[in-house]
Amino acid sequence: MIAEPAATEQGDVLIPCYDWQTKFESLGKVSGIKQLHHFASDAAKPGLCLLRDYAQSPVQEVSVNWYGEPMSSQLPQVLVPAGLTQARKVYLFTKIRPYVADEFKDRVCPEPVEVESVGEMEQPSCSITKQVTEAAEKP
Repeated sequence: MIAEPAATEQGDVLIPCYDWQTKFESLGKVSGIKQLHHFASDAAKPGLCLLRDYAQSPVQEVSVNWYGEPMSSQLPQVLVPAGLTQARKVYLFTKIRPYVADEFKDRVCPEPVEVESVGEMEQPSCSITKQVTEAAEKP
């Protein structure tokens, strides 16, 4: 297996993550699903899921309910990663950055840009460095 990057450092998603939870929320529940290891479906028996504990176990048929609606063949909506919260960025910058090698500090723990809302416009300000410097200078 070869590892593939899921996203770039600029935030571009290379491997999309889909909202499968919402797509399949209308299906019926399968009790004891964590103990089952083999699942199958058959076009001749729509609405049934064939389950087995192990490869040689007897087949159990469980009805999965789609509420009478056919399942769409389209992919579900793409989930967009939210990214790090402002609090997490500040934590990484103030607590973790001192332990990161100098060549990686700006990549792993960059200075967070604090966004201040001014009327209709938002202006970024980098006051975190000032706060950290002031805190370090206090006896």
